Amino acid sequence: MKQKCKFGKSKILSDYSDLILQHRIWLKSFDKWRIDRWEGMLKKNIEDIEGAICEAATRKLLSHYQIGIEPYEDESTGGPDFLCTKNNQRFYVEVSCISIEAATRESGLYPTDSPDVDDSSYWNMTEKFRSEIALKIKQCIKVNAPRIVVIGTLHPEVSDCCIDELAAEQLLTSPTKITHDINSTHEPIGNTYETTGLEHSAFIRFVKDSSGKIEFARTSISAVLLCGFGSNPPNVVGCLHPNPNHAFDSTLLPQIKFCRLAEGYRSGRFIVEWI
Repeated sequence: MKQKCKFGKSKILSDYSDLILQHRIWLKSFDKWRIDRWEGMLKKNIEDIEGAICEAATRKLLSHYQIGIEPYEDESTGGPDFLCTKNNQRFYVEVSCISIEAATRESGLYPTDSPDVDDSSYWNMTEKFRSEIALKIKQCIKVNAPRIVVIGTLHPEVSDCCIDELAAEQLLTSPTKITHDINSTHEPIGNTYETTGLEHSAFIRFVKDSSGKIEFARTSISAVLLCGFGSNPPNVVGCLHPNPNHAFDSTLLPQIKFCRLAEGYRSGRFIVEWI
């Protein structure tokens, strides 16, 4: 029997009261509709509250890394949440929040427990990250600069256990399988090696009936940041699109590790490297 989530509105608002105050002060220096919109989220259901807090946590994170940041979303046409600048370069950030309830449902991990994470918990969350990326494409299409999607959650156990280097790698390649070639009598030959069908990759996929040729997906998104805001300090890892419309310069965020596909991926060598 599943345990009910113990993180209600009052607890969330209390736990993040300092962050809420800081973001409120920051937003007040911009157009009034922006603070009204954000304050309105804090008065709605818990998923909206968590979304507002993830936006605030993203702003705090980027500011900590000496990124100039201002709200960007247009009142009528939408668009990314933030415009960011550093070293005369600009990029846009769109924030997606996986609620505590959704993270609990997907992972089977409860916010107040500390169980061991099994494979299903981990892979289910990695697939959830990929689906969140797909939902943010529209917000990232019209701007003429690199676009980052931040996927955040306030779920403590998911933040601690399911946001790491392997989760980011799986966004690039899907879960890999140990493969062994066999001969005509079904006996193994040669050494084992890793393969992937790219079924759950966020950015690349095999062209149907192409014998291994790949194509790119979601090229409007330059990079993804997975952010476990339920950890203190937050767990943060990055993932770079191999062929985006606008490439993101990861040196703008040197404190964050980014993964990318190593050279050779076009020929089927799906090796992930960290920079």
